[in-house]
Amino acid sequence: MIDSIYLEHLLTLARKGKGVGSSESEKRARTLVLCVIENAIGLDGKATQGVGDLIDLVQANPQSGTDTVRQAIGYQRRAGR
Repeated sequence: MIDSIYLEHLLTLARKGKGVGSSESEKRARTLVLCVIENAIGLDGKATQGVGDLIDLVQANPQSGTDTVRQAIGYQRRAGR
């Protein structure tokens, strides 16, 4: 049983993201949910809270937030991407 209206909303979007003709938001929700369920086990509480902070940062400042995070983890795009 899911007792969070926010989680239920996310899962509804993710479920719709599987279908033909689904929106970009629904597809992204599905990708995010699958990524979390495949990678969240073993993260401590601080890291789990950091996931929310990461999303907040990138949504508030899409370009600079993304650049900041990429720099922080040492991510470099390959040439041609």
